[in-house]
Amino acid sequence: MKKTLIKLGLLLGATMVSLVIAELAMARWRPQSGAPGETKLGQWGNQVHQASETAGLLYELRPGAERSYTPPRQGGKEIPIHINQYGMRGPDFPFEKGKFRRVAVLGDSTTFGYGVQDDESYAAVLERMLNNRDQPNRYQTLNFGVAGYSTKEEAVVLERKALAFEPDAVIIGYNLNDPDAEHAKEPLYNHFAEPAWWRYFHLTRYVTEKLRQRRIDRLADGNPVRYWHTPGRDNWAQVEDGFARIAEISSLHELPVLVVIFTAGAPRKDPELYDLKDLHAQVAAEARKNGFDVLDLSPVFSALQAEGKKTQLPHQHPNVLGQHASADAIARRLLGQGGPFGSR
Repeated sequence: MKKTLIKLGLLLGATMVSLVIAELAMARWRPQSGAPGETKLGQWGNQVHQASETAGLLYELRPGAERSYTPPRQGGKEIPIHINQYGMRGPDFPFEKGKFRRVAVLGDSTTFGYGVQDDESYAAVLERMLNNRDQPNRYQTLNFGVAGYSTKEEAVVLERKALAFEPDAVIIGYNLNDPDAEHAKEPLYNHFAEPAWWRYFHLTRYVTEKLRQRRIDRLADGNPVRYWHTPGRDNWAQVEDGFARIAEISSLHELPVLVVIFTAGAPRKDPELYDLKDLHAQVAAEARKNGFDVLDLSPVFSALQAEGKKTQLPHQHPNVLGQHASADAIARRLLGQGGPFGSR
């Protein structure tokens, strides 16, 4: 028994020494990114966002923040941001609804309007279009978009924030990275979250990333977007649970919900050549199962691409034209026959 314990002790000691040597070697010759405190958010991240006290939200926009930031690969162009008194992007406004028809717009960085001015986001453009096309009715769109949010957080935003403003309709801006529950590359999440123990070591960060990549290779031939949408796994389950919760809330308050699906990557001139259209169909089916209306924007972006018009910024968020085209398609759906503000 004593010899066995000695052998186990020696083995454990040798293992610990080997791990220390491996960690030091990796730190010296193959350092791994993603260490706690490493994420640098700059003005856009640190001064526009804050830790959230709302249960279910890790972070949120900072009410009253007013900053400028320079998005990558946009020629050094500065983009001003105004966060209103309620923590939404856009101008301040009275809390009382009055005679306005209000549309709550939930989403991530695309809905927020990353890379464009406050009044160029599709939520802001939509407000102007609705007011111009449906006079004498008056509309307000409330931009609840926050970078990195998914349907999980959007359900919380609807329940804990948006309902207080008495919306008449809800829009969910869906991007194909929404199911990413692992947040491996999400800077805001990694900045505000309590770091997992393995993030403190180069070796464990390396192993964790390799295992993640192996799962992506095995389940989705190396395509992370398809991996996130793999049925039966935590990533896609996050979308199912988020939609189900939004359906429960919207049904209770008799709110129509429109899910707007944005394209991933550069749009194709021929929508039939878009290699992720089956994922759009998967999202649309899940949305309709929960009683939501669906607007797939891939034909809209493909038509503009066929005309030689660019709809995306270098970091793949919609540019001014892309935001405008999105707003136009949404306005048509909302005001069209069967829409929440159209004829029935």
